[in-house]
Amino acid sequence: MTEEGLNVLSEVVSSPEAEEDPEMAAAANAFAARGLSRLNLPRQAISVTQSALHKLTSDSLARLFLQQQLTIHLIDADRHKEALHSARQARRTLDAWRSGISFTNTPAQQEIWAGLSEAVESNINLLTKVTSRHPKRPSTLTEGPNEYWTARNTVLEMGFSTYVRDSFDEKLRVALGRPSHKFSERESPRTALATFLIESELAGYYRRVLASRSLLGKQHVVELDLTDETGIRNCTHLIRYSRDSKAYENFLKLLIAGGPLTTLTEEVRRAAENIDWPPRKEDFIALKVAGSLLPESAASHALRVLLDMPSQEHVRDVNSSYLADAYIWPAIRSLVAAAGEATAVSRKMREVSSAATAHTFSELVSTARVIDWHEVSLEERTAWISWLDSAKSEDASLLEQELALSLAGVGDIKPIRRYIADGGDLTISEVATLIDFGSERAHFRVPASVASRASLLLSTELDELMLDASRGSYSYGVVDSVLLAGIFSSQYPSNSLWPKLREVILHSRVSTSQKSGLFEWISRNPEVLPPDFALQEEDVHVLLEREDDWMGEGTRFSAFRLLCALNALPQEEAVEQIMNLVTSSSANERAEAARTLSVVRHSVLAVWRLTVLDLLTRDPSPMVRSHAGEAIGALYRDWDFKNTERIDQIARKCLGSDGVWIPLRTLRGLLREVHRKVRIDISGLEESISLLARNHVDQMIRETANRILSSLHA
Repeated sequence: MTEEGLNVLSEVVSSPEAEEDPEMAAAANAFAARGLSRLNLPRQAISVTQSALHKLTSDSLARLFLQQQLTIHLIDADRHKEALHSARQARRTLDAWRSGISFTNTPAQQEIWAGLSEAVESNINLLTKVTSRHPKRPSTLTEGPNEYWTARNTVLEMGFSTYVRDSFDEKLRVALGRPSHKFSERESPRTALATFLIESELAGYYRRVLASRSLLGKQHVVELDLTDETGIRNCTHLIRYSRDSKAYENFLKLLIAGGPLTTLTEEVRRAAENIDWPPRKEDFIALKVAGSLLPESAASHALRVLLDMPSQEHVRDVNSSYLADAYIWPAIRSLVAAAGEATAVSRKMREVSSAATAHTFSELVSTARVIDWHEVSLEERTAWISWLDSAKSEDASLLEQELALSLAGVGDIKPIRRYIADGGDLTISEVATLIDFGSERAHFRVPASVASRASLLLSTELDELMLDASRGSYSYGVVDSVLLAGIFSSQYPSNSLWPKLREVILHSRVSTSQKSGLFEWISRNPEVLPPDFALQEEDVHVLLEREDDWMGEGTRFSAFRLLCALNALPQEEAVEQIMNLVTSSSANERAEAARTLSVVRHSVLAVWRLTVLDLLTRDPSPMVRSHAGEAIGALYRDWDFKNTERIDQIARKCLGSDGVWIPLRTLRGLLREVHRKVRIDISGLEESISLLARNHVDQMIRETANRILSSLHA
């Protein structure tokens, strides 16, 4: 509904005719309030409805109608206790209306009463559970499955009616001999769903309102033109208020992937302004997905609210009961950089860690990884060192290792030295911590005794992996032991595990997904392989014959990428397989083609690679376009420095793309090459990168662009 339409309804409400006809005034008020709700003005919708209610008698059908409208508006505004009071008022009004008609009422009156009674009782049942003092565990729905599916199936009946209509047409075509004729009126899915939504809203049946909003919102997405911002706003509103949190999260991810960012920025700003306790799950989700789009002041406000929220609390909304920590910490991680509040987040982590569960410790580990520890105060870092020295539960071990690594990165070496001193008791995850630290600091190496212990531990892990695979059993730990063994071997050549890794790579029963991490790492860094690690022709066939396994969807392409990076395939075969991926109907396979083009330096000419990447940057999928943009960085290594105009033009197009994925991945691809210390000429992109660093709405893009500029001018 537009503001112009609201003005027309306001004129109707205030007209002399409405004063004389309360039912007409009630209908006009209801539609005006519904319009205000669609314009994201819930408080005004509630006010308009309450004002109209005062003018109606307690036993009128018009009052019942408005009371149901008020209930819906209050639920949408998360004012559940008031909504329950309104629903009970509706029940009393319904009883008064029924007692005012005779027992010999008409079938129409009986049908009205039955339908309204079902809607009223459904709302009361829902709200009674939502406002209960004893929320159920997160796995339990607050609404009974039969009630939910009854409401949803009512919406889906429209699909069955389509089947009936088509069957009717087919019967008449056969009987009348008119094979192409349509004997029934056609109604589009969107029109049918919109009609059902309006009917459900006007009846005040909230469960059906949720189901019809969800389906209508998804139908809008199917037909969506991403240049139509009004249509995007309508989709966002419908899906958010359907309380289908999974659909809402993935729709926001669609917008952040390829844009437009205008509506998404409005959505996350609304969430930042509205976030409160008790929270609304959709506000958490918006902050988690798009928190990096917020300006510092809005991000800081939302972050402070999140940091003040209680830990270990279960929250109940109209669709589910859930653990708030599962949503609070992802939102915090999304906001911390934009808000510039690293010390405050660190302090909250330390407070929570004293009584954290295993799940909360997992959230704290993920949060520690995204904090810029250079921005954390010295006093706070010192407090963490004291925490590391104290006795803790076994659940805290991964957080200890992550903190030791993070603090060592800013000069506090004491925590990480503990693993060196206790080399005899090392675990795989502790070995990973030491190797991660050494990956960014070539001067850091552990003593020979610790390296020997780590080598033995990793060798045992690889033997057990192959033994389990031979027996047909598979297991995953926190650490990718195959990748870890490869990085360890490059750091400590005297304790190399490359012969053992060769066995793993060529083992026919070891899952492709268990090898893919190592394959991808070698593909990006082929120089790490020792000279004697040459693949024979039969080895190439073994690697290419591996298909996707049930544990690792999409990992078989990592072996192909490895062979391309090692120049182990003839050029004709590499080109043929890449073109099969480029022309695939699967967006995932086209994205794999783009990723492969970033590593086939020696196999395929740079000009051909650029032509294919140019094609992929025009792909309809933002995922494919983003991987193509990322691959451009690697192409600068092989390009003729005298003429970068063509590659610059394609890179500028990616940097100027809407959404976050494409410019961000393009920047990361360029940054990776800049950090390699190889000579590349990206002077033609400096203006575009500077513009992103100054003006882009996304904090991650601004930060990455600034890092490139700093490296170029260092």
